[in-house]
Order: sequence, then C-alpha cells, then structure tokens
Amino acid sequence: MGFSPFKKSDKDSSEARSPTPPEYDNSHERGLPSVAREELEGLTLYEKKCVLINREIDNNGFGRYQWYIWGLCGLGYFIDLIWAQAFGLILGPLQQELGFPGTQSPFVAR
Repeated sequence: MGFSPFKKSDKDSSEARSPTPPEYDNSHERGLPSVAREELEGLTLYEKKCVLINREIDNNGFGRYQWYIWGLCGLGYFIDLIWAQAFGLILGPLQQELGFPGTQSPFVAR
C-alpha cells in the first residue's frame, strides 16, 4: 500500500511519548544577570523589574551607539530650549519694530 499520513505505523505505537517537553539548555548563554532571591524579597513587582532591567543595562554597557543617541537627544533638548528663549527675547523688539498688536504675537512664533 503506500505511505499514508493518517495511518500509524507499528513503530509509532510502540514508542512511549513523554508528556513533558525537553528541558531548554541555556548553559551556552553567557553574561545573564543573576539576582539572588533574597535580594528581591520585600520589593514590589515594579522594583523587582527595575532591578532586573538595571542589571541587564549594566551587563550590556554603554557603547558608541548609546553615546550618539544621548548626544542627539541632548542636542534636540538644547535646540528646543533655545527656540523658546529666542522668541521670548525677540518678540518684544519685533512688536515695536513691525508695529503689530500683542494679540497677534502668538502667530509670529509658529
């Protein structure tokens, strides 16, 4: 007869199948943060998550990519503050020079 995917062979029926899956072996992974259970006792769930995340960040380190992102965010924050200060300092003289009323000043800063 031919192969049938629905027919069990004698070999399949004689083997005992285990109900539990095999254990995952993660011994090849290195550098995983280890936290003692005693260290986490008495902490809230949020604090436990913070401890684990802090350990992982400490484990990964702060590389060139993180420095670039930190600098880019700092530059964006600096430009945002300078933009607000520049319009705060310039708006008064602009109103006097161009002669528009104070009710129109919010439209200049857009």
